[in-house]
Amino acid sequence: SMILEMVWAIAIGLAVAAVASVGNASYLFGSEYGYPEFFVASVVFAILVILPYIFLSFLKRNALTGSGGLRYLYKLGLPDVLSLVKVIVLYVISFLMFGVILVLQAKYLFNVHTVNPVLLVGIFSWAWTVGFITPGSPAGLGVRDTVLLAALTPLYGSGVALGLSLGIRLVTTLGD
Repeated sequence: SMILEMVWAIAIGLAVAAVASVGNASYLFGSEYGYPEFFVASVVFAILVILPYIFLSFLKRNALTGSGGLRYLYKLGLPDVLSLVKVIVLYVISFLMFGVILVLQAKYLFNVHTVNPVLLVGIFSWAWTVGFITPGSPAGLGVRDTVLLAALTPLYGSGVALGLSLGIRLVTTLGD
């Protein structure tokens, strides 16, 4: 179940980043085309509810035909749909809160006047996911910070980007 939880966390992180990116397509790519944010968010949410069932079905099917080491997956089950929805909502709220923290830091610590909160949520979600999946990097140390720095520098300059990256690292470290 730990593998399933990790895959789910990664999927939710990528989904939040994707929804934020699609919602900011004109800001990021200079295009006026795109799907409405609510539509994209609804489709992504539905996929996230279904994804664990598909993933577990795939694992079980391969566990039955594979070597004896994966046979325990056959007994692995999923919680009910309501529990899955609650977990997705909690993860999304978590990513939103980190985006709010970045917005507050940008506005009140670094005096940035133009801040796109949805874009900051997406950037943090992407950075968190990359840090999470990088082996040998506890809590995404260095990796998440580098992704944040690379994504924030073109938007706010290197000084503010470094400050935001270090600030969110301090907040998450103190939170742990």
